[in-house]
Formats: sequence, C-alpha cells, structure tokens
Amino acid sequence: MVRAIHKIHVGLDTKRKLMTEDKNLYTEKVPAGKRTYFLDVMENHKGHKFIKFTESRANEGEYIRQSLRIFQEDFDKIFEALDKVKGFIRSSTDEVSNS
Repeated sequence: MVRAIHKIHVGLDTKRKLMTEDKNLYTEKVPAGKRTYFLDVMENHKGHKFIKFTESRANEGEYIRQSLRIFQEDFDKIFEALDKVKGFIRSSTDEVSNS
C-alpha cells in the first residue's frame, strides 16, 4: 500500500516538473477594470502548442488566478465557436439598440 502511494506522488511531481517546463512563446495582456486577462501561447516539452487563458483579479490584497488551456488540436473548433458567440452577442446587442 505504501509503495502505491509513493508512485502516485512521484507521478505528480514529474507532471508538475513537466508543466513548469512549458515555454511561453507569446503573451497578450488585456486589462479589463478589476480583472486582467492573459492569453499566453505556450509550448510544452513535446513541442505541442496550446493557449492558456488566465483571469487575474485582486481580492483582499491577494491575486486570484484561474486558467484554462486549449490544446492545438482544438484551436479551429474553439476559434469557430468564439466567432459564433461574438456574432450572437453583436446581433443581440443590435436588437436591443434598435428596440
């Protein structure tokens, strides 16, 4: 039983080490009032690219960060969905403005 737990901890340590080896290729910072968004293009240890979206906001002197990773094989699907969402928001805003 102790050996199994040890293997899990070694696996987690290895995973954490690999995550810290991710290379930042490009960052776009978006200040937005009380929040700041970061869009980072990253590359992992295998050379695969991904986008890391991070929201950062202050809360009682601490910064709270939440991140989401989108992997390269999903870029086209995500970008297409974002275009649809943007179109929906624009059309629903136009409807409200025209009312």
